[in-house]
Amino acid sequence: MNMFFPLADLLDPGTLALLIPIVAIIGGITTGVVKIFTNHQKEMARLMREDLNRSHGDSQALVDEIRALRAEVAHVRESQNQLIINQDDQIQERTQ
Repeated sequence: MNMFFPLADLLDPGTLALLIPIVAIIGGITTGVVKIFTNHQKEMARLMREDLNRSHGDSQALVDEIRALRAEVAHVRESQNQLIINQDDQIQERTQ
């Protein structure tokens, strides 16, 4: 073992013969883990996007329903006002 050049020991053919398979195995495992993590991130993004699209569709349906209800309430209000006006006209005709 060389005390001043520890990297020189790593370049020894016996050490390299041992390190190359270890580095290859660690690299393969790391690549697999990164691939799994990346696929997981993509799947989570897809699920979140689908959920957002679904909730947006639901909210649009609610907005449409609220608009329809407001239109119906406006129609009922107009009908009620017309009925009151007609009743007032009838009362005035009777009193004359």
